[in-house]
Amino acid sequence: MSSEHSEFAALLNEVCVEADVQEVGLFGGRPFYPLRCSARAFLAKAFWNLPTNEALLSRLEADGALRRLCGFHTAIPSASTLCRHFEELARQSTLDKTLERVVRQRLESQTVYHLVRDSTSIVGREAPLKKQKEPRAKRRRGRPSKSDPPVVKLPNRIETQLHSDGYLQLIAELPTACDMGTKHCTKGRVMHWCGFKLHIDVTDDGFPVSAITTSASVHDSQAAIPMSRMSSDRCAQVFYELMDKAYDAELVRRALEAQGHVPIIQPKPRAAQLDPAKRERFKARTVVERSFSELKDRLGLRNVRVKGHAKVHTHIMLGVLCLAGSVILRNP
Repeated sequence: MSSEHSEFAALLNEVCVEADVQEVGLFGGRPFYPLRCSARAFLAKAFWNLPTNEALLSRLEADGALRRLCGFHTAIPSASTLCRHFEELARQSTLDKTLERVVRQRLESQTVYHLVRDSTSIVGREAPLKKQKEPRAKRRRGRPSKSDPPVVKLPNRIETQLHSDGYLQLIAELPTACDMGTKHCTKGRVMHWCGFKLHIDVTDDGFPVSAITTSASVHDSQAAIPMSRMSSDRCAQVFYELMDKAYDAELVRRALEAQGHVPIIQPKPRAAQLDPAKRERFKARTVVERSFSELKDRLGLRNVRVKGHAKVHTHIMLGVLCLAGSVILRNP
């Protein structure tokens, strides 16, 4: 085996992606290929940044060491079998369970000093969802009279999250359809894309603690409270949470302080600036940008060729698991 094979074998040992996979199908009839072996192969696809399943099959045919690492000792599955296995992995949502298990094994007894949160664009390959305009209530022009019913202001999503317990239901309520998103890049320019958005929490060394995939139009602040609760549930203790100005909201600060965390959020323009101590700690936020760069340039997040939220999230989680295993190998 080469050095890359040895690194991938160590990553498989740390992540153990097949531990949470449930086998499906019948052993009689057509050739049976274990779903656990396909899960390892998909992890290899993200590790070697292979763009398609056809490229993965070509690599498996030419690389005997990789076939043995994935568990294919006699023959490899066809492209259609790999597609069915990928769809089954997306249906089972096993990769989220795998990330949670890996995070708990590493951080359940450790203290996280800086939890860094941010989001990035994921370009999709499907048509965006067309939003239906809600009909506006008709009212007469001019100043409302005393006989008119009072206007009831409905609570927004962040207010609802603040007064709700748990985080699984809050994450399930976030939009997940493919649509158009707008974001300011690091150079200040406005960028637009069609697809999804990845929200991620990482530690000081770039280890991913939690990751969710939403629609591209979901604002970063709407995912802050459920992400914070999810990460706190997986870690022993969290001191500081670092976020950029997209999360600058009073309700978000209140929710983080209620958990005993210290929020360090980049203030919006024309607002009070951070004090020198918090400004120095805020410099650690660059680790999430390096994580996004590694995910997109080396772990396949630029090669999203599937459609639907479940499959896109599964493709993203394969890269996130590779990132988690790489950080563990660098910093055991």
